[in-house]
Amino acid sequence: MSFNPLIIGSIQESGSASFAYSHTGSPTDGTYTDGGTTYRALVWTSSGSLTFIGEAKAVQYLLIAAGGGGGGASAGGGGGAGGMREGSVTINPGTLTVTVPSGGAGGANVTSASQASACYLGAAGQQFEEGCTGGGGGGYSASGISGGSGGGAGGVGAYWGGYSGGGGTIGQGNAGGGGGEWTSFAGGGGGGKGGGGTTGNGSSYIGGAGGAGGYTTYVNGVNTVYAGGGGGGLKTAAGNKGMGGTGGGGNGGHGTGTAATAGSTYGAGGGGGGDNGGSYKTGANGYQGIVVVRWVE
Repeated sequence: MSFNPLIIGSIQESGSASFAYSHTGSPTDGTYTDGGTTYRALVWTSSGSLTFIGEAKAVQYLLIAAGGGGGGASAGGGGGAGGMREGSVTINPGTLTVTVPSGGAGGANVTSASQASACYLGAAGQQFEEGCTGGGGGGYSASGISGGSGGGAGGVGAYWGGYSGGGGTIGQGNAGGGGGEWTSFAGGGGGGKGGGGTTGNGSSYIGGAGGAGGYTTYVNGVNTVYAGGGGGGLKTAAGNKGMGGTGGGGNGGHGTGTAATAGSTYGAGGGGGGDNGGSYKTGANGYQGIVVVRWVE
């Protein structure tokens, strides 16, 4: 049997049969030690495929979906983190599709952000389809959107509207925080893998904080935090914008003329827009997803 040298990632002897694999989408392909065990890890930051040849192999995987964008407004909710989960599965000889989504877009001016896209290992009609849910978008004058982690609610109209944060998906993330309205408007923080977003406080002039992210060693063997929620925006110049959660959550905008910031690592939500008659009303974008497959070397 011959293999195309341009696409074969490795050929190893495993048991009585030869094992080989190939991939597309330009994943990083290397080894690291985690907890005393050496793994080969494939890390996709763009969509592609994985093919096993010769025999089945037990693997572990990490899925982090795209982070949601922040709501656009004078007090937009922060974007929820993309769903994040680890798992294990046996891959038989054959090809699996790998789907890595771009980050969710922030809402423009007075617009809620939509839910971000999911990520997948496998697809319908293949051996299996393991997926993770995209992060919920932050609200404008509305509740946050549900997702892997939920987006924060907008602060405008929150007193009468009772706007709540979007719900998170069990095992993947947490809920966003509610919006706050009193003497100011304050967006809620987006949920993160490790914790929920907090509610914006319109009377104390504090935007809701994004939820903390979650830790994993699967990307490079180092325990690293990803998928933090975005902070909520604040209308007034007084007080404090909502800060993004650990794991790359973007900060909310602020009435001092400070723009919301985008999520900065895999699955992180973007900050909600905020201003006080200025031009910084646009919610910030969430960060893209990632797919990792690893096995014992």
